[in-house]
Amino acid sequence: EISMDHSMVDTQRMDEELDMDKIGSTCVVYITGAIFFANTQVISNYLHTIPKADRVILSVRGVSVMDPDAALAIWEIAENYEEQGVELLICGLNPGVRKVLERAGVVEKMGEDKFYWSVDRALIHKQNA
Repeated sequence: EISMDHSMVDTQRMDEELDMDKIGSTCVVYITGAIFFANTQVISNYLHTIPKADRVILSVRGVSVMDPDAALAIWEIAENYEEQGVELLICGLNPGVRKVLERAGVVEKMGEDKFYWSVDRALIHKQNA
């Protein structure tokens, strides 16, 4: 079973001062559970329901496992966002899930600058880029 929730970034809840004019609107999608190819359509459908934003961050700290086909589906989601001018970032990867994304070539295709330990780190990096 996979569960998802989302929220727009609220700078009031962050430790660091962020310049949202520089960063742009950002929606964080929290995913919990195992991601298999069979449920990637559920993720894709859910992403169509979130508010429009300049950037979407998938927070996958609660994802315990991902199969290689699901990793490729994540790449397709990233490509679709890129075509719409939306940046997709991924944060909170556990080592096993990251390894699946690396083996599938997703980290290389997306670029190392799309992967962060936390939402805070991702936003601070984007602000200072």
